[in-house]
Amino acid sequence: MAILWTDVPTPVTTLFYDATGLVSDKDHQWQVKSNCTATLSSGWSASELFHTLGLVCNPPTGLTTTGITSSSATLNWGGKSFCFIL
Repeated sequence: MAILWTDVPTPVTTLFYDATGLVSDKDHQWQVKSNCTATLSSGWSASELFHTLGLVCNPPTGLTTTGITSSSATLNWGGKSFCFIL
């Protein structure tokens, strides 16, 4: 499989770069080089390989029951606002 490289659109003037919008649960790699002047730059660094985490779907927590009557009750939980109740 061919590697798809993406250039950072502006020069980075810090010693780190936050990449966003990466695909989850995939292998990624990056390289950097120094641009010393307008006409002088270094070669590329060695590749740094990493694997983004997969999506995690944790179950709701903190289940409590309120409003208990002889024929009804209300289930409450935290963590997620859209859940399937089985």
